[in-house]
Amino acid sequence: MLPSVVESDDVVLERARFTRAGALMAVATELRLPRETPGARGPKKPWGWLPWTESSWFKGVVGGVIAFNAILLCIEYQMPEASWLGGIERELLLFYVFELSLRMIHLGVLYFFYEHPDVMWHWLDLAIVIFGVADTWVIPWLLDQHREHHIGVKVSLVRLLRITRFLRVLRLVKIYLVEDFRWVESKQFQYLVGGVIFVNAIVIGLETDIKSRNWWYVEQFLLFFFVFELTIRLRREGW
Repeated sequence: MLPSVVESDDVVLERARFTRAGALMAVATELRLPRETPGARGPKKPWGWLPWTESSWFKGVVGGVIAFNAILLCIEYQMPEASWLGGIERELLLFYVFELSLRMIHLGVLYFFYEHPDVMWHWLDLAIVIFGVADTWVIPWLLDQHREHHIGVKVSLVRLLRITRFLRVLRLVKIYLVEDFRWVESKQFQYLVGGVIFVNAIVIGLETDIKSRNWWYVEQFLLFFFVFELTIRLRREGW
């Protein structure tokens, strides 16, 4: 028979202490770290610094700004001499830069441009912002610096960049395809629709007393809103 080894009380207490510490660490690991599904593929989504950028209300604001921008593009096509549209275009471009920067900060540059499921749409958003900055600030600055050189080439480039403004409308297509439009059932959106209908009734009454060509643009804005509202409701219903 092998001689039995008698452990001292200090050794028994130390071993029990280590056993308890290991059990607590295992429980803490189970609680803090979510267990991965075996065989699951795809990158992990980062926690993000600005979770409200993925909320329904923020996406609704972005969609509204894009729809407003689409209306301005139609007005600009009808009224190319309207100089006041330039200031609004610059403000909208600043909004696009701000919105894109927030989403990049929230998701991280690597995940935003390479690992996100909507990575192609993100590259399109970046292209829209780059073309907009070039059209609004870079090209006019170059034209002022070198007015006498290669005027024809620069004018052609300006026209090309103006055409790229219509790429912003593609973001409406992205919203239509990707979002679930839960916010159309909210009370705030119902109040907005009711307010627009009320404004439309007032406009119809004013048109009979006040004759102006500007009513056409107001009617186009209201018509665009109603078409947009009907479209997202059909999308919400699964059409």
